[in-house]
Amino acid sequence: MQEERVSALTVCEREFIIEAGGKDRTEAFAQAFSALKARAYKEVDGLIVEMQPQDVFILSEEERSKTQQLADYFKPREFKPYNIKVSIIVRLKYIPNK
Repeated sequence: MQEERVSALTVCEREFIIEAGGKDRTEAFAQAFSALKARAYKEVDGLIVEMQPQDVFILSEEERSKTQQLADYFKPREFKPYNIKVSIIVRLKYIPNK
């Protein structure tokens, strides 16, 4: 007798819109992908086995200049925080909760 096997994996594509920021563009994207992972685990009802980005669309990006004055005898420091808003299409393989 041969048993019939049924796959427990579900495969789907989802879009996540993430806003993140950092001290430069690289750190902002790292924060976005970190937030993507946390959000995917929170929103998918099941155990994620594989998560693979298919495409990334930059919806907006902004670099601002801020000056910080600590005291009268310190030289002012300039910060350029970088903020992005991205749409990430992700292919998910997961085992759904029953």
